[in-house]
Amino acid sequence: VEAMRWMRDNAMLDVAALRCLPLDREKFPKESRFAPMFDAVRQAFQDEELLPTFDDGHATAHQAKLARTQELRELFSPDQVAALFGSEVTAWLSGDITQDKAPEIRQYLMRELDIDEITPTKLMPNLTKAFLQAQSDEWVLRLYEFLSGQEKALHRHLDTVPLIRLDDGTHVVARENGKAKAFLPSAIATSFPTMRRAVCATPEVRLFLVSLGITEPGGGSDVAGLRC
Repeated sequence: VEAMRWMRDNAMLDVAALRCLPLDREKFPKESRFAPMFDAVRQAFQDEELLPTFDDGHATAHQAKLARTQELRELFSPDQVAALFGSEVTAWLSGDITQDKAPEIRQYLMRELDIDEITPTKLMPNLTKAFLQAQSDEWVLRLYEFLSGQEKALHRHLDTVPLIRLDDGTHVVARENGKAKAFLPSAIATSFPTMRRAVCATPEVRLFLVSLGITEPGGGSDVAGLRC
C-alpha cells in the first residue's frame, strides 16, 4: 500500500500499474499465504484515493463511477455526476478501464469494490427537472446531441424525463397523454409553449426532437389539444 501511494504521488499509478496488483481473488484464496496482500489492496482502494480517474486524478472506490462510453465521461462533469447520484464527491474512472481494454480490472472494480458502471439507460431517470434547469443552454444542446446518437431503444426511457427546455428556462416532458407539451420555435410567433431556440439550433438536434414528437406548430391535433 505504501508503494501504491508513492506511485500515485509520482504520477505512476495508472491502469498499467493496476495490472501488477493482486486483483484476482482466485489466485489469492482465503487462508493462502498471500491472501493478506489481496485484502490489503482491496481495503486501500476503499479507504484511499488510489483509483485512476478520467481527469488524471485518483479517487476512492466510494467516490468512483465507471462510464460505459467516452461520450458520457465528456458530457457529465464530476460535479454533475455527484449531483445526479446524491454523493458529495464522484469521479469517472479512467477511460482505459473498459470491457475491451481492461476487462479484468473492470470486473474487479465491479465485483470486489461494488463500483457502478453507468450507462445512458441507467442515467436517464436521474435527470430531474431541478438538475436540468440548473444547466446552461450550451450543455442542454450537447445533451440532445448525445441522446440523438444513442440507440432508438433508449428513447422509450425518455417519456418521463423533463428533457424539453421552454423559452422561460423551465423543463417539461416531451409528451403527456399522447400530446406534445411544447413546440419547436418557428418563424411565426405563437402563444403556444415553445422551446428555447438556443437548445435546438442544429439539424441533428431538431431531428432528435421530432423523433420525440416535438414539431413546429402546424394546426394539427397536438395544437388543438394545447388550445383545449
